[in-house]
Amino acid sequence: MIIVKDDLYNHYEGLNDVNIQLALMEISRYRFLKEFAMQKIFLDNYLIIYVTQGEVVIKVDKEIIALTDKSLMLVPPYRMIQMYGNGKKDTIFYTLDFSCNQFVFFELIKYVHIKSAGMIEVPITELYSSFASGTYYNFIKDAKLLIILTIISELLKPKSGNRQLVEKVIEYINENIMLQIDLDTLSEELNYNKDYLGRAFKKVMGMSINKFINSEKIKMSKKLLDNSDMSISAIANALGWDDPNKFLKFFKYHENITPSQYRERMYSD
Repeated sequence: MIIVKDDLYNHYEGLNDVNIQLALMEISRYRFLKEFAMQKIFLDNYLIIYVTQGEVVIKVDKEIIALTDKSLMLVPPYRMIQMYGNGKKDTIFYTLDFSCNQFVFFELIKYVHIKSAGMIEVPITELYSSFASGTYYNFIKDAKLLIILTIISELLKPKSGNRQLVEKVIEYINENIMLQIDLDTLSEELNYNKDYLGRAFKKVMGMSINKFINSEKIKMSKKLLDNSDMSISAIANALGWDDPNKFLKFFKYHENITPSQYRERMYSD
């Protein structure tokens, strides 16, 4: 658990003498290759659902909402919820269960639904990896949860110039992830000063452009390792590496295992 104090964080305006106790209880990743229906549950805590691909249908009390690729929902406690899918395509999504004694980050009555929430994918996948491996202390995981809530708060605000620019950057990266991209490339392609571009991105996303690109490269490499029979050399080449050994070092640095070990573990599971 972490305590968010108004003199420690300035993300939230008008918080005088308010201490917010925030704690991540559990984060889970689900993958379904066919139709599914999860058990109906009554929420004791707050729940974030983020869909990376496919479609998840959420029933909150008597209301039904469809979450598609890169969309998100946050549901407060004391709601009845059920999740299911039609199995038309491979579906992957995350759920984050957390407690909070005073939810003041943004207005939350029945639920929050954001149709385009791709900005949140990197911190969620990082949080899941650290939670599953047990590599971070609880207070660090809770701090990462705070970052996620801050991004959600930003996504709910009217689009600023910086956010529109960041969305352009993310769109370009996603469309060209199979190429070698860096800050210089983006500066040239989008016709922005690279220092300004880097500052604007970090202000909105809380991370550097290079860190985001690396995370997207890792996600794409995992997708190819999971869903294709491409060789490691072919995957390296497809993602823009001329030398497969550089890709091996890159993957192992970020995942602590080699691509071959990752693929073997996936099949053994």
